[in-house]
Amino acid sequence: MKGVFSGKTVIYDRYVHETYINAPGIYHWMFKRLYFNLFPQPTEIIYLYCPFEESLKRKDDIDDPIKFKEMKCRFDRIFLSDTRVHKFDTSIQRPDEIVDSVVQIIRR
Repeated sequence: MKGVFSGKTVIYDRYVHETYINAPGIYHWMFKRLYFNLFPQPTEIIYLYCPFEESLKRKDDIDDPIKFKEMKCRFDRIFLSDTRVHKFDTSIQRPDEIVDSVVQIIRR
């Protein structure tokens, strides 16, 4: 896999984090170890977020708002506290500002 993407910019939506963050109990630990050993580590992590209420307004595919809120809280807790993550609050920042910032991050 490294050879295929060597020297290229690859953008993933969610990468592998969603699988291990949402895995219950022992599976969480197992998936985390498995994925971090199988997949190359990203050079940059970009986290787009907004308040829970805003997410509910924007999305029309949330079957269980309580489960969604729990998942969102897990993601926010992990990514908003990580100093390596570039964070953008989509309820405050304009889309064009976010795009410009992300492009600058990718071009470094």
